[in-house]
Amino acid sequence: LGLASARLGSTGAWQSGILYIFYTSSALLGATYIVKQTGSRNALFLGMLMYCFYVACFWVATLFPNDKEHEAQRVSAAYIGAAIGGIGAGFLWTAQGA
Repeated sequence: LGLASARLGSTGAWQSGILYIFYTSSALLGATYIVKQTGSRNALFLGMLMYCFYVACFWVATLFPNDKEHEAQRVSAAYIGAAIGGIGAGFLWTAQGA
């Protein structure tokens, strides 16, 4: 969380919030169904892939310069990655307990 805020400023803080909102929502609302349908092992794999996508989007967001011209690209990469990573984290959390 500290790295996200340090590298992306307020965008990083929002990114962390989005990550946790999607993490909690997916863990409570949909991850149990996914784990039952795919099995624990496949759900862990899917969750890890989605979380890796989050890390990749964070890296992409840090590549853009911190100026108004590139703000939309930075914010889009950070927020989309956080949403997908949060869903993946919900899968990971649920599959680990299965």
